[in-house]
This record gives sequence, C-alpha cells and structure tokens, in this order.
Amino acid sequence: MTSNEEFGNGSLTQGEEYAARLVSLQSAAWKEKLRLFDPYGWQIKFICKGNVLEIGSGIGRNLRALKGRSVGVDHNKKSVDLANEKGLRSLTSEQFLTNFDHNNQKFDTLLLSHVLEHIDEETQKEIFIQYLPFLKPDARIVIVCPQEVGFDSDPTHIRWVDEEVLIKTLSDLNCSKIKLSSFPFPRRLGTKFIYNQFVAIGQLS
Repeated sequence: MTSNEEFGNGSLTQGEEYAARLVSLQSAAWKEKLRLFDPYGWQIKFICKGNVLEIGSGIGRNLRALKGRSVGVDHNKKSVDLANEKGLRSLTSEQFLTNFDHNNQKFDTLLLSHVLEHIDEETQKEIFIQYLPFLKPDARIVIVCPQEVGFDSDPTHIRWVDEEVLIKTLSDLNCSKIKLSSFPFPRRLGTKFIYNQFVAIGQLS
C-alpha cells in the first residue's frame, strides 16, 4: 500500500486544497478564542493513554493537544509540513515506515480521528494491518467519527460509520473493554449539532 492510497479517496484528501480547507476550519476566530477551553482537546488528552500514534493527523489539531507524547502520520504532504511548522511531530506514511525508530518505541494508543468516514472498509483493514505492529500488546484503539450533520458537511466523506460499524471494527481487532459514547452532547443531537461525534475505545487483548 502506497502513501497515496492509504486513505482511499486520495484525490479528495491528499492535495494542498484539502490542507487549506483544514486550516480554514481549524483557525476560525471563535475557535481560537476558545482554544484554552477546547473540550475536544481535553477529551483527546483524557482518552488517549501514554505515547500516541495518530493516523490521519491532518494539520495537527490532536497532535497539539497531545504535544510531547504523540506522533502523527498523514498522506497529505502539505498537512504534514504545516503540522511540523507548528513544532509538532508529523510524518508522511513513507517517512514513518522508513525513517522512524521503530525498534525503540512502541505506542500505547492508536488514534484515528475523523478518518474512517473517508475510506472504504478494505482500506480500513489495510491501515490496521500496517500500523498495529507498532503498538504495545495491550494498546488502546481510539476511533472518532462524525454524526449525521458533521458527516453531511464534508464532500470527502464516503462512508457512514455508526455505533454498529465501530463495535464491529474493534471486535474484529480482538479488542476488549469496548466503550462507545457520544461527545460532547447526547446522541440525539447528532442530527442538529455539526460537531457531535461518535467516540469508540477498545483495548487490544
């Protein structure tokens, strides 16, 4: 699997235009004003234990919340460059596989935040096959996906991922202690609030 293929619909999420869209969305004035009170950042810090490997890390929103204990991987070279300009640790898929010191670091958490909705099921399987070897035996898998309004807001979303899909995904990875939640508001608000999201956590066993 090449870095260009890694997130499936690569033509939609790989170019500079998509990276610019992420910058525009994440640098909105009201978001910057609330940065210190960012509930999503605090949640990510809480649910991701130890050293974190984030797949599909974009321009570094979660890497910033996890700064000092995270490594990001993304197939969008422009997004990787923008994250590194912020002092974050981000690599392309190829860089991670060829240049990272895998012998001296195994990760406690694998994070995929707003990734699965961009890819088909076969690509999802390939991603897990590729990155699970870099995790500790009891590592935590954290998956975050948008609910209805958030899903409909992005034309690069190609697959609806709900609670049933998330449970199956973690079960197929032989995860135990699977937990599902809706954040930051109850599930019923997923049809009204664009930033409501599914959060799934499982532990490798």
